Order: sequence, then structure tokens, then C-alpha cells
Amino acid sequence: MLYESEHNTELREILQNADYAIPDGAGIFVAYQIERSTLPRILKYFLFPYWCTRAVFHGKRMKRLYGERITGARMTRDILHYAEQKKITVTVIDPIVRGDAPGDRAKRLSQESMELALQEKFPDIHLNILVTDTLPDDLPYHGIILATHGNGRQEILLAKIRNKFPDSGILMGVGGSIDMITGFRTPAPVFFQRFGGEWLYRLYKNPKKHLMRMKKVMSFLHHCIKK
Repeated sequence: MLYESEHNTELREILQNADYAIPDGAGIFVAYQIERSTLPRILKYFLFPYWCTRAVFHGKRMKRLYGERITGARMTRDILHYAEQKKITVTVIDPIVRGDAPGDRAKRLSQESMELALQEKFPDIHLNILVTDTLPDDLPYHGIILATHGNGRQEILLAKIRNKFPDSGILMGVGGSIDMITGFRTPAPVFFQRFGGEWLYRLYKNPKKHLMRMKKVMSFLHHCIKK
């Protein structure tokens, strides 16, 4: 998302003006180590594999030094539990799926059953499901609004909602977290989660998509070290 914001001034302004920004991913432990290092820039490039190895195989030490890594899916689950307990309405805005591939058809079916799947896990929650890519004409409920459109798109949509409905409540982009909670997407096996290797599992499952994502990550790393 930070990489995209370097080329998208609208997204960069939205991120800079957010009330709360939550870094996610095992890479946050790598970033801490790079930021603390006083080594010359060229050595930081050479030591990048070493810092990655420490982040993966010294998870307990990283947690002790820098605090707990909170994944987006877990935070979304905690928010839904909180909303259920406090009787706060949650509006989930999911994107329109137009393709006809098997995955697209499965996603549309999951949208039809999303409310039921969430109600099974959070029986007392007040829910409102919207399937749209554009600014809603109205928001029938206010409270907590979660957009699931993916990095960048969801933040831009939520900013438009905030501008049109300034009293709409808490707005947060959660990516694929709802799909994981409802079971449409399968989380990485516990073995990968224990050493922060979710990215490795995702790379195995969808190499084309995640190789492009890793390319952006490395480009952004170069930008940060240079800066």
C-alpha cells in the first residue's frame, strides 16, 4: 500500500490523514531492524537476508523487543466481537465481482451467504451487507464500516464515504479478512503462522500474484533504504 501511495497522491493523502494506521505482516520485524541499524547503506542491502532470517526464526525475541505482531484477520475478528458485545451495527462493503471464472462464481455465492456465515460466528451481531464498488447513495446504518476491496481501493472508497457521511462512525479497510472469517479463503496452516511464513504459503498458492507483490516490496525497500 505504501508503494502504491508513492505514485498515487490521493491514496498518500488518505493514509497520512488516517486516525489509526496498523502495520501488518512479518516484514514489520525486518523494518524495525533496518531502521535501528547505523550501518552504511550498502551493508543494509547485503544484510537483508540476515534480517529476514532473524524475523522468521527468532519470533519470540522479536516479539519481546518490538511487541506483538497483530495480523489484519485477527484484528477484524476482535472488532466484530467488540461490536457484538456493545450492540454496534457493522456494515460490510464487499466489491462487485463481474468475472465468470470458477473463483468469481464462488465469490458471488459467498457474498449471498456472507451475512448467514457471520451470524453463525457472531450470533448477536447487527449486520448490514452492501455489495458495491461506488459511493453508496445512503448508509442505512452507522457504527463500524468495513470495506474489503483490497489495498488502496478500499481506503479511497472509505474516504469518499467519510466526506459524504461525516458522522458515519469508524471506517476501516480489512482486505480479505472477512473472507477468512467466513471460510471463503483458507488461512495459512498453523505451521506457517508460527514462524511468520504466511507469505511463503500464499506464494505457493498463487505464485503469479505474489511474485508481483514481492517485486513491489523489494522496490519499496530500496526506496526506503535510499531515502
